[in-house]
Amino acid sequence: MRQNKYDEAIQLCNQVLQNLKAYNSPSNQQIFYWSYYLKGQSNYNSGRYDEAIKSFEESIKYDPKCVSRYAYLCQCYFLTQQYDFALKYSEVVLNSDKYEYFPAFIDIKVRSLIKLNREIEAKKFLKDLMNQYLNSKLFPRMKQDCY
Repeated sequence: MRQNKYDEAIQLCNQVLQNLKAYNSPSNQQIFYWSYYLKGQSNYNSGRYDEAIKSFEESIKYDPKCVSRYAYLCQCYFLTQQYDFALKYSEVVLNSDKYEYFPAFIDIKVRSLIKLNREIEAKKFLKDLMNQYLNSKLFPRMKQDCY
């Protein structure tokens, strides 16, 4: 049942995109952006990660500052075992100010590095991260608990 809703959403996005291509104007940029984003989410939720990647990449062309698109791309690349790209996009997410994304993308970065046989780099990243948190004013409770 749920799969049908995702397929229906993808069809609707395709119709919108097809109709807008004839009227490609600056005022339609947000509609392109959201249509590709929703199409990407529907493909992601359906397990069609390669299709989701294409849609999220198109969405980014219309709004390259939106971190959630990079987050989805990172996950799609990781799930399709394209660890170089997963690593690349994990860096984009981790360098953003979206702290709610950090735990998942720290994990993806470390596991991607390991899959790429870069264990020493993964270990250094985790060590540096731990030192950063221990010295951070953002996490005073964690600092107290660790001593």
